[in-house]
Amino acid sequence: MRDELRSRGHVFETRSDTKVVLRAYLEWGEQFAERLNGMYAFAIWDVAAQKLLLVRDRMGVKPLFYSQTSATEQATS
Repeated sequence: MRDELRSRGHVFETRSDTKVVLRAYLEWGEQFAERLNGMYAFAIWDVAAQKLLLVRDRMGVKPLFYSQTSATEQATS
């Protein structure tokens, strides 16, 4: 995926998989998750769209926990 993103003009200064994930999201939107292999669980907050994307590997190997809180709790955390 890193090579494909490079061919599309993305520049990587490190070998971090996290940066590949973020660039893939920018390039392909939510559909980038269909291209992922391996064990993973992560969240991406899209500021422009004001939405949270939660992604977990298909087999559910990596746990993904979340909790919904009120705006008041978020402001004091």
